[in-house]
This record gives sequence, structure tokens and C-alpha cells, in this order.
Amino acid sequence: MVKVIAADGFDADGSAVFSDAGGIQLDVRKGVTAEEALALIGEYDGLIVRSATKVTASLIEAGRKLKVIGRAGVGVDNVDVPAASRRGIVVMNTPEANTISTAEHTLAMLFSLARRIPEADASMKAGKWDKRNLKGVELLGKTIGVIGFGRIGRHVASVCKAMGMQVVAFLKDGAIMNAVNVPALDSEKSRLMMPFVNLGAKLGSFLAQFAKGTIRDVAIAYEGTVATMDVAPVTNAVMCGLLSHNLEGVNQVNARLLAAECGLKVTESKTASAGAYTHLIRADARLEKGDLVSVAATIFGDEMQHPRIVRVNRFHVDVVPEGFLLILPHLDAPGIIGKIGTILGNARINISRMTCDRLTAGDKNVGVFSVDQNPPDSVLETISKVDGVFDAVRVVL
Repeated sequence: MVKVIAADGFDADGSAVFSDAGGIQLDVRKGVTAEEALALIGEYDGLIVRSATKVTASLIEAGRKLKVIGRAGVGVDNVDVPAASRRGIVVMNTPEANTISTAEHTLAMLFSLARRIPEADASMKAGKWDKRNLKGVELLGKTIGVIGFGRIGRHVASVCKAMGMQVVAFLKDGAIMNAVNVPALDSEKSRLMMPFVNLGAKLGSFLAQFAKGTIRDVAIAYEGTVATMDVAPVTNAVMCGLLSHNLEGVNQVNARLLAAECGLKVTESKTASAGAYTHLIRADARLEKGDLVSVAATIFGDEMQHPRIVRVNRFHVDVVPEGFLLILPHLDAPGIIGKIGTILGNARINISRMTCDRLTAGDKNVGVFSVDQNPPDSVLETISKVDGVFDAVRVVL
């Protein structure tokens, strides 16, 4: 059972939303003091406030189970957003709370202007009946321009269209997000972006495990169709995957903040021109000693169903990013793959997939093996001692 506390009271209509949802216990309090809030908050997964309760860093720290803080209103001045972000807690507000009333007020002014109601009202109060000079106009067929296309603008446009007006939508900026400290996704954007978000997390995790040494900066490059999208959630996902191997509680909310605190520099670049792949995400990590490690990934198929890691450093591979992987740089020579297979077989570890690539015949080759069991350190050590094997790295996704 998820527990939520409304510390500044809550309307009965709003409470019904929680009870109808099921699985959520809403405790409505009003006039909670700072001391009472500190004592209570540890029990709750969610906190709803208006303007009275001050959500300080101390209160956030005491909320050991907190996952979300909701502000019933637009302003979040009474919420320590950086402290919440550091803890990975989503902070949300309710910018749409007055959307309908504001839009309807706009429409009321529109009708009033079209029908010259203020002038007629003043004329009547002056004892006149000047209807000939107060003739209004019909809105049907008229053109209206909407500057800005946020929540209010979209509702005004929708009603005006229903009245038969021609709407000219200006400065359309896409979906409006309610989260104030994380790039949020509406349903349509989520459908398009979530495959790339999931792939980004896998890519970051792969990079963290494959790189040997401390990563100092990461350059994330987007190529092809994905470069035309808002990639902020994908970059955050790469950071989540990268940092989660050394830090606890990393998520979309705090990934960039924690990266900055760790001294990790993150940059993005985009090019809409597609190379070998329709979409490509590449993460280049520079290590403390100056070495560069690079991993690239893409998604194939209808509805973005088939993610693949397609490049490890300069080597082209075809790797399903899941389960247990062995990355084995080795000499391009006969018998080495056979020896590796024998070691895994003797350890009762099944190879489910395998991919290899070489740049020059007889030179270095990189093999990536998908295996059904987590290979123990002893197996990795045995493989690394095979003549011609340069390294044996385990990656778990």
C-alpha cells in the first residue's frame, strides 16, 4: 500500500481520485507544524503541499521513503528542489489547475468584445438605447491568432474551432510538462522515446563495466532520426546506467546533478544525417589516464523492438544488450575461439550468441559472447590466461 500525506488539507473531490485509484492511502492533514511534519514524513511515499508547508532539506532527508512531492499549485518556492533532486525525488506541480477557468475567461472577453457588451452596458446605465451603433459581429468564420500554444492556448483554440472560427494554434512548443526537475514525457512522446531511454540506460551500464578506470567525461552523440527528438531523457538514462554501478539511488531526476558532483563532464551532439543506421547513439568516455572507450547502439524493427549494441571501440558487433556478456579482445588467429568455448563448456556455461569483428587480418579481434550463466571470476581469469587473449571483461545488463 502506497501512503501519501496531504499536509495542507485536500479537497474532497481530489481525495476521491486517490480512493478510486486503489492501492493508495491518502492521509489528509491541515495545519501540520514543522516538527509534526518531520515526525510523520518517514512513513510516506508521497507528499502533497500547498504553500503553508515548507518542504526543507531536513524534511526531505527525513522522508526516507519519499518518491514524489506534489505542489498543489504552480509555484514551488516552498520546496527545496535541489535537495529533492539529489535524493532522486520527483517534484511536480499542477500548472493545469486553472487552465479551464482562465481559458473560459478569455472566451468571455472575446464574446464581450465581439458583441460590444461593455459599451452597451455603459450606454444602458446612461439611460440610452443606442442599438444601431452597438451592432456586434458573429464569431463564426472569423480568424483568431493564438500567441503561445500551452495548456490555456490549446483549450481556447479548441473551443474557437468548435464555434467555427479559423485558428492560427503561433509559437507552438509541444507538450507541457508538469515535473519541474526532470524532463517528463506525455503519452505520445513516451511511446516514441521510451525505447531509446531504455537503450540509453543499457549503453551507460555497458560503458561503465567495460571501461577500466575512472571516467572523467562522456560525449554522447545522436545520429539519424533520434537526433531530431528531445534527447534529454535519453542522456539522463545514459548517466543513470553509467553512475548506478558506483552510486545508489541514481535516477532520471538526479543523474545530471550527481554526475556534476562527481566531476563527470557530459556533452551532447546531434547530426540528423544517418550513416549506416537509421538511429545511432554513441557514448565516448575519456578515462582519467586519457584512454578513450566508445560504445554505440541502435534499434531495429517495427515499433523499435530490437535494440542492439553495434560498436565496441572501433569494432563492429551485433549484441543483444541483456543478460550476461563476455567482451574478449583477442588475437585474430586459429584456435583461440575454440579454447574459449572449451573453458566455458567445462564450467557448464552455455554460449547463446556470439559476434566477432577484426580490423586487419591476423591483428586484434573483439568477440562478444552472450552466456546463460554469470561467469565467475575464476573462469574469467582462466580465459584471460589463454595465449592470444588480451583481456576478459564481464558485463551484466
